[in-house]
Amino acid sequence: MMHYGLLIFYRYKFKALRLLFFIYSIVGINVFAKPMFSFSAENYTSQSFFSQTAVSAIKEKKNISSVGGVEYEVSIPTIDAGWYELWVEAGEWPTDVFLDGELLAHTVLRSRLWPKNGSLHKVANLNLDGGKHAIRFERLYFPGLPNIRSIAIKPAENPSGMVRAKVGSNSLIFRRNEVFSLDLFTGQNSGSLSLSIRDAATEKIISNISQKITANENNLIIPTDKEGVFDIDFKQPVSGHVERTIQYAVVDTNPSPVDVPSNLNKQLISTINPNVTPSDYFSTLPVQSGDYMESGANGAYENPANPDYFAYTLPLPDKNGFYLVEVDYPDDKNRAFTISLVDEAVNPYALDSGVVTGGAFPLTNSIKTTQLFFYARTINPRLLFLNWHTNQKIAVNQIRVFKILSRLPSLLAQSSERQFGTFFEETLRFTTYFGASPNSNEWDEIKKSADRWAEWSRFAGVNLWMQSIANYQSMMWPSRLLPGYAPAEEDHYGLIGPSSEKDPLQKDLVRLLLLTAEKNNISFIGELNLPMIGFIKDGLDLRFGGTGDAKHNSTQTPWLTVSDQGRIGGDSPFDPYLNPVHPKVQQWVEQLFTELAERYKDSPAFSGIAIRLMGWAFSSWQAFPSIHWGYDDYTIQLFESETGIAVPVSTSDTTRFKKRYDWLIQTHYEQWVEWRCNKIFNFYKKLSGILQKARPGLKLYINAFGPDYSAADWGQYGGWRGRATKLNNLGWFRMIKESGVDPEMLKLSPDIILSNASYYPPGVRAKGIEASMQADTEWKELKDPESILASTRRNANGTESSAQFISNYMEFDFPVKNIGLNKLLRGKDKIRICGVLEPPGKLVLSRYLDALAKGNITLLTDGGIGYILGQPNELRPFLKEYFSLPKIGMQKAGSVDDPVALWYGNKSEEVYFYLVNRSNKTINVKLEFTAGAESLMLTSNAVVDAEQVSLPPYSLTAFKAVESNSVPKGFEILSSP
Repeated sequence: MMHYGLLIFYRYKFKALRLLFFIYSIVGINVFAKPMFSFSAENYTSQSFFSQTAVSAIKEKKNISSVGGVEYEVSIPTIDAGWYELWVEAGEWPTDVFLDGELLAHTVLRSRLWPKNGSLHKVANLNLDGGKHAIRFERLYFPGLPNIRSIAIKPAENPSGMVRAKVGSNSLIFRRNEVFSLDLFTGQNSGSLSLSIRDAATEKIISNISQKITANENNLIIPTDKEGVFDIDFKQPVSGHVERTIQYAVVDTNPSPVDVPSNLNKQLISTINPNVTPSDYFSTLPVQSGDYMESGANGAYENPANPDYFAYTLPLPDKNGFYLVEVDYPDDKNRAFTISLVDEAVNPYALDSGVVTGGAFPLTNSIKTTQLFFYARTINPRLLFLNWHTNQKIAVNQIRVFKILSRLPSLLAQSSERQFGTFFEETLRFTTYFGASPNSNEWDEIKKSADRWAEWSRFAGVNLWMQSIANYQSMMWPSRLLPGYAPAEEDHYGLIGPSSEKDPLQKDLVRLLLLTAEKNNISFIGELNLPMIGFIKDGLDLRFGGTGDAKHNSTQTPWLTVSDQGRIGGDSPFDPYLNPVHPKVQQWVEQLFTELAERYKDSPAFSGIAIRLMGWAFSSWQAFPSIHWGYDDYTIQLFESETGIAVPVSTSDTTRFKKRYDWLIQTHYEQWVEWRCNKIFNFYKKLSGILQKARPGLKLYINAFGPDYSAADWGQYGGWRGRATKLNNLGWFRMIKESGVDPEMLKLSPDIILSNASYYPPGVRAKGIEASMQADTEWKELKDPESILASTRRNANGTESSAQFISNYMEFDFPVKNIGLNKLLRGKDKIRICGVLEPPGKLVLSRYLDALAKGNITLLTDGGIGYILGQPNELRPFLKEYFSLPKIGMQKAGSVDDPVALWYGNKSEEVYFYLVNRSNKTINVKLEFTAGAESLMLTSNAVVDAEQVSLPPYSLTAFKAVESNSVPKGFEILSSP
């Protein structure tokens, strides 16, 4: 109103008026006032996915916190077109903001760069043409929209409201010298704009860009010539910040060589002798037993209310260091205990290692050592020992703490053809294991953890990352195809602390890992599990043609699988759900593969995509859960039309599902199983084709966690006893075929790689009345050669295979008050222990050696949850031998049951071979060759006497024949255990 009054007062004084207009334009004030629009949250124009209960709650509480989207419309008169500011009263968690259907930003609905206006926070600047516009807020994952209470769209009054920066790429992680284009939209002519580029670690300004503010669009190229994490600040001399700070990261994928030590450089900082120094915390006082201290007998599995434990506080010299704990323990009886590194800043999981002795592992009656490496976050973490099974007591002889003083020595001096990989079963676990601080989810904490993971990988001998990139409602790239899945950096299961205000886009964590892998000559496979937990059911229901309300699933939703008992889509989020042969399900998965393949095909580290087949949380888009699923109307009708076999059960019969199962199993079992296998194989070929089209050489990996995925039917079909019976009757091959996965079909495609992931150590989680049956069955599955044969494929004159292992982790929620911590930084009073138990000494290699004896393994992975860094003192010598072998087809000489295995193969005219000793004793063998018997050990070039080759216990030894085409056709064991 002031503007119009001034206009009347000076209407006859043009010179004064022109001067006034000039002054107003300098300070950025519009002479003709534009309208302001304001909305209470409940006054939206439209909404998506809100239930009637949610709608009623919004009207009553005038607050929007449901999962879904909400839209507000404004109409701008043509004369009032121009710059406006979006202000919102809401909570702090990130939200998608759309303007007229285009993603404006994925960001926190506030910024501390601008002062509050009452309860409103400024979110963004908008340049609005005349006409209707729609502002949409959307958050399709837990916990929903951030308590939106009110929205205001205000006319911009100065340059701070007349600038908008738009990132010209789909991520904010770049290779060094890669183009980072930024489009800058500005308002009326009002001076200059300064862009300051600041190193986020040092706060040092590394570059300044001055940009004249004109009513135009400007394209800027942001420097990416240096590795690091950087902030871009946008300022105008008078108005201050005119746009949100944007953070980006740069990775130098072709760095200059750096000096690394040849040995681990460590300094002993403390030694704890439990016989002398009592534990700081304990359930019952540990007692001395010979030269070690032993806990009470209660185990967490049998006595969860009162398990036995003890713990020490580790005084560290600084909270940012890299440390090693060594624990000496007796290998003298059955034991199962975890060793956890717990601190208040746990982020959000502890590092959980552990020990298992006795049982199937032969005792040595000696002192053994286990190692736990960790990045500190506090100076007084606790080292917690927890007992898991009754009478399998904790026993500790000595604890030593070292500080690592330099970079880690690298085992991977050059690339290897064979692969050994780390598998992370959840999306952002690597930040926990590699010391991300609980500061925020900004790029620096994540990049720091990725760099540490890479350094560790090169030290331990890991040249492959098999990373779960979408699992348990969490994803690692900004997909629009996974409604209900949260960006991994926001789900509070990998990073804690306030959400970044510097992200206009969801973080692309897959690209960060790919570029880090490129830098370190590591391959990367992205793994998909995709359980149907939470909102994704509703989102996919709408995509597939439903109402968007999955609570009303019925036989009218043919994209859902149905069991022989008539269960439609399962009864819990962890049950089978989708119909793997329905075209809409397959099209959705194909779109997901296309999105990933096209997005990441430029990275040489990107090796392909893996599909997980695992009974727990198996949502069945990948395959059928078991022979007991797939009896819905759609699938049966498709089977009838494609095979000509009519199933004599009426579609109106309410008991038709069980009748279909009975008839098919009794009369057409082979045809039914074969048809299912063909449907799944053709689906996999489509997915493989998408990868090949994006970039030849990309592979589809099928990661089978055993041969059956019907954990939802566990009790109904006999539990562990039923599983054992089924394995005995069918065998591994026929059992996995019942899920539609035929290993022989998959071998027809060279770009589809099937592997079995065996749980290890077998039986350690067994408890209750089926404990013995569970342990026996798990051991049988591990030893069964069929799981290796299933992955075996031809390669020239031999074969090659793959094998994977997943930690059989020990899971328990431990009260942190028991170790002197009131609460963790997340406000939790318990820490989830996920401990990985390892057998003593070289027995940690026994699983790998057994696999290498059964097959010529060229792809080997290990991991899951818990401390998956292994025991590098044993692992590194083994991997040095493994990596020295070329990736060639090989043939086996000798019996499956021999403690020694020999595999040999040709690379051109050169003959390579390896020997495995699976026993706990040194074995001497005599080699028989078709020609000259002289050979070289690949890791040392030492000449080997074929008359007597000495193989240490639990060892792999790699060789090359000196004479061309001289093949080791067999061996004779001269001495054996």
